[in-house]
Amino acid sequence: MQTPKQSINKEEKAIVAENAMPADWSPAKRRQKDIEARWTKKHGKSYFGYQLSANADKRYKVIRKIKIST
Repeated sequence: MQTPKQSINKEEKAIVAENAMPADWSPAKRRQKDIEARWTKKHGKSYFGYQLSANADKRYKVIRKIKIST
């Protein structure tokens, strides 16, 4: 699952790195920014978002576990 790219300046990036949200952001901007998503590289292509892992039972076709991580 891929989320929209973030465009923030260096000061805001430092605040977000501490798991906080800048105080001067409007409520609309706070809703649009995802401060928990992270960048990763897979096969030379960069992605921003979360990783979804699922464990399924092959015989019964039932999902046993779902894990979402950054």
